[in-house]
Amino acid sequence: MSEAKLTISIPTFNRSQELKELLASLIRALEFSSVAERKNTEILIFDNSTIDFKTYVNLINKYQLKFDKLGIKKFSYKRTGFNIGGINNCTAAILNAKGDYVWFLPDDDIVAIDSISTIHKAIYFHNPCFIH
Repeated sequence: MSEAKLTISIPTFNRSQELKELLASLIRALEFSSVAERKNTEILIFDNSTIDFKTYVNLINKYQLKFDKLGIKKFSYKRTGFNIGGINNCTAAILNAKGDYVWFLPDDDIVAIDSISTIHKAIYFHNPCFIH
């Protein structure tokens, strides 16, 4: 199986409500995207051992079904097992991304509805070395 073109890498820690809002915005953006763009997008969440693990698991399970239905390449959730610190969790989120391009997206952000499609179009038409 080939890797995704775009990895959306999300570090998180003790912010289930913010993560829920981010994931909802990603759903809207993926619904706006083409099937090909969805198939070339993966979402990886790196949890720095959130205290309320049960809330996170329920949230992840709910969104796993939604992302699967949209046909994205991959949706995964990893928990560190102990608090490795914010910088190390951000580093893990980036280093574990396998896509050709990585969108580092903190858990308290919200994405625009056309963001994923816009990034994929920039990649396809311009093949940039970096997007900022």
